[in-house]
Amino acid sequence: MKESHIMLHSLLGHLKDIGIILLRVDDNSMMNKALAKFSFDLSSTASIVCGDFNDGLKELTSIAHEAGHVLIHKKMSRDETRDYVCIMFVINKLGVDKISPEAQEFILKVEAEASRKGFQLLTNIGVQDGELLTIKQMMKRWYASYECMCHEKAVSGAREKILTDNNPVFCDLL
Repeated sequence: MKESHIMLHSLLGHLKDIGIILLRVDDNSMMNKALAKFSFDLSSTASIVCGDFNDGLKELTSIAHEAGHVLIHKKMSRDETRDYVCIMFVINKLGVDKISPEAQEFILKVEAEASRKGFQLLTNIGVQDGELLTIKQMMKRWYASYECMCHEKAVSGAREKILTDNNPVFCDLL
């Protein structure tokens, strides 16, 4: 994307307007990565933490996807937040293939929804069709990297939700 820095500037401005904070870190372990950061305390401000990126389109897409996670978090109940944070902790320590199919399905649904919300943010700031197609492809690859480690039951449940929601990122996946 030729104008990825302009789109990134627009996205960051939009995120600031809707109350999402972006924290940049100078840490090699965060190179080409972004993540949503939130806690059990629903009154705490969720944010996005990211390192430097070599690819502007990947940076834009990663930040938008993580913003999708923050938007999901803002609407979660305390119990949903607890479940999500605990599941993510276990996934980060053991791997997604080591959790129950029910927890896998929950994660797949959250990942698909974060992509949907991130995609909508990018549409809202004026990212054009050609770039949106490339962004969809990137989001689908990321999602598929989770799906291939999950139980068949979890995958089918998540795909049913994607269909029901008519998720524009994945409409041609199924």
